[in-house]
Amino acid sequence: PEVNLLEQNGLYYIEINVAPSSVPVNYKGEYHYRCGSTKQQLKGAALNDFLLRKTGTRWDAVPLHNVNVDNLDGASFDIFRRAAKSSGRLSEEDLKAAPAELLERLHLAETGVLTRAAALLFHPNPDWVNPGCYVKIGRFSKGSHLLYHDEIQGSLIRLADEVIRTLYLKYFKAHITYKNDVRIERYPYPRAAVREIFFNALVHNNWSDNIPIQIRVDDDKLVISNSCVLPWGRTVND
Repeated sequence: PEVNLLEQNGLYYIEINVAPSSVPVNYKGEYHYRCGSTKQQLKGAALNDFLLRKTGTRWDAVPLHNVNVDNLDGASFDIFRRAAKSSGRLSEEDLKAAPAELLERLHLAETGVLTRAAALLFHPNPDWVNPGCYVKIGRFSKGSHLLYHDEIQGSLIRLADEVIRTLYLKYFKAHITYKNDVRIERYPYPRAAVREIFFNALVHNNWSDNIPIQIRVDDDKLVISNSCVLPWGRTVND
């Protein structure tokens, strides 16, 4: 460290300049980092994320050499193209691109090598690529008594719609009323709201923890939980 002897108002003080390290440094096998005025120990997924960031890589951008475009799910690409066309976020040229070229344009592949993100989004069984990449749904009565449950698997593109469909077909009970001869069904939660909540859980899940998204349905409540961490450098107080 650079040490300087300085003077101010007739008093001497020492200034110590410690430059940030370009590589992670461990102390007795542990890694620590300073966030604001606190020092925290890095463990588990946070440590993995820190080490990757120091190398300029994100967890979902790590290349996979045991998966190629031929292993991906064509139906997932169809779903993606329909949604992208409906939202107007991709040009016609992008929509017509072959899967390999489309992944390159989306920065999900480089020179033919797929990233983890590409596999999670489009592989028919991403749980094989990354254990824990699926969704568990359970219907409970009182307390912890489980009535029935499902495990929804498939690409994240497929999961997005399949989970919502399963919840409304099997887990939510509609309240039925009649207006004249018209049957009216009202579910306990607006479909658009449940879709938004689940999509947020899906997008912000920390898949590197290998923990599936879990959904609990009770008579009077719905709980959707995922494994997530705060953005890098943020604290709960922030």
